[in-house]
Amino acid sequence: MQNKSVSDCPICASSEVRFARSLLNEYKLLACDKCGGRFCNPFAPPSAGFYAGASDMASKSRHSGPTSWYPVHPARESDVFAKGKQGRLLEVGCGNGAFAEFAASAGYEVTGLDVDATSIQIARSRNIPGARFDCVSLEEYSRLESGAGQFDVIAMFEVFEHLANPAATLRLVKNLLRDKGVLVGSLPNIDRPLMWQIHMDYEMPPYHLTYWTTKTWSEFLSQHFLFEVQRCEASIYYGYVSDILMERLKSRRLIHNIISRYIYPVEFKIEKHYTLGASFYFEAVSQRGGGSPAEIKPN
Repeated sequence: MQNKSVSDCPICASSEVRFARSLLNEYKLLACDKCGGRFCNPFAPPSAGFYAGASDMASKSRHSGPTSWYPVHPARESDVFAKGKQGRLLEVGCGNGAFAEFAASAGYEVTGLDVDATSIQIARSRNIPGARFDCVSLEEYSRLESGAGQFDVIAMFEVFEHLANPAATLRLVKNLLRDKGVLVGSLPNIDRPLMWQIHMDYEMPPYHLTYWTTKTWSEFLSQHFLFEVQRCEASIYYGYVSDILMERLKSRRLIHNIISRYIYPVEFKIEKHYTLGASFYFEAVSQRGGGSPAEIKPN
């Protein structure tokens, strides 16, 4: 891991950055007034094998076997994944293949990419008809596969916050999407209550490098990359604070039962009523042009 103190925004290369707040382990959160993004300082992208050896709850979940896609998720209600769809779908950061299996069941021909070999093995074990899973990054895949406009849909769930260069990734996405193709995915919602007071360690650096709200992400997609944002809402609910408390206090059975029985149902209803999901879901349609504007410089 290379810790690098930054003075310019690693998202758009602007020097219009300011201190926002302190994070764990002497990291700081900086805010860019130009692109609206927030990022950690030092800016410390993990090494290639970091996630393969990670022991956090999210990593354990990815390696737990061929689990099913979330039973309650905005994608399940989306017209993009209505039954009988035809076309090609690329999932970047496919994990153990749960979403890929769901997308294939809607009718898509699926290609999944992930840099974690264990996740790819689990995804392949699903034996999804016509699906392909490759243990490569999006950058490597783009070099190996020739031709632009290959995919009708590109999915990236909880991926962008881990990337050292989101702008460069979006340029690759634009190139691989057909005109009017759809980018779908999700990102952690830093506007949720108690985000900075109660969180999992894997939401801090070096796991997460950039931090977004529905507003800053929508503007980033539309203003800098000419996507037509059709949905961007904090609508992924699972009782976030309750989930963290139960994880931290799992050895205390009585408290665990109180949280799960009384606090979680109330929190879930509040999240849903006020659209305060732990993550936000987005769908954005690719327009011709965009992807390499002068103000977003390659790092």
